[in-house]
Amino acid sequence: MNPGVVLSQVQLYTGTGSTYNPFGTAMVGSFTKVYEVPYSSILNGTPYLNEEWKNADIIFSQDTLLVKDIPVKIDVMNNWLEVKFEGQIYLLYADDTYSFILKDNHDTFITKNTLGINDPSGFLKVLYNEKSSLFCHYSTGIKKANYIPAFDVGDRDDKIIIVKTYYAFINRQLIELEKNKRKLTQQFNSNEEMDAFFRQ
Repeated sequence: MNPGVVLSQVQLYTGTGSTYNPFGTAMVGSFTKVYEVPYSSILNGTPYLNEEWKNADIIFSQDTLLVKDIPVKIDVMNNWLEVKFEGQIYLLYADDTYSFILKDNHDTFITKNTLGINDPSGFLKVLYNEKSSLFCHYSTGIKKANYIPAFDVGDRDDKIIIVKTYYAFINRQLIELEKNKRKLTQQFNSNEEMDAFFRQ
């Protein structure tokens, strides 16, 4: 068989001329059958304060049981500790936790059970603990996607962000602190000792 004869029976387009267009555009009154797959957004970020397992000493709320040197991850979106024990992963909710200490850096975390209060749920990191106390409460929020196709700028995906809220514990009362520096100063302007403490 002569290959030249076979080839001459097939009309090949070279990609030139006014009737040729790339995918997805009109071509002589009709449309091509190849379509762009729409982008499907995902949720980025992490709900964990620590991505790696860290050993901790944990005190449970109900029976004051102390568990020592057990690997944990702190999930502040779901308000639980992921606990690894004998190759299995278990969930310990904040409401069932009294406190725990991370062994590598001695960071101490407490819950509302430690303070004998109803809110907030989740974990509070102890930043200062003398006559008065200072805590950082962790939660999560969602930063929404803000992509602008026309300018090809912004983020295509939503993202989990860690939210920090600071509290002072004074005279058995938990006081949420203002995030704005000026408002924070005004919050305790009637108490010189507290004002000096927060300025520091």
